[in-house]
Amino acid sequence: MVMTPGASASSVSGVTATPSPATAGAHAIYTVGFTTSSTGALTTASTITLTGPTGTVFPLVASDYTVNTISVAVNPVASGSTGIVITSRYPSRI
Repeated sequence: MVMTPGASASSVSGVTATPSPATAGAHAIYTVGFTTSSTGALTTASTITLTGPTGTVFPLVASDYTVNTISVAVNPVASGSTGIVITSRYPSRI
């Protein structure tokens, strides 16, 4: 996962992804967690890129995603064959 605050990309740490249900081949809701650096807070221009293993299909509908309990307002954009880019809509840095 890569988080892009504004125009510069930065990596995140402590990435977790927990599916529910955790059943192979099932449609699942994933809770993804990560920690930004002290200068990497999310802003209105931030993007989050998620990439899954072969066969992963991410929905391209904004209403299927929240970031820190805030709904995503812009539809995600496909990135490669198994990835998406989500744009946050934070009014200020978090």
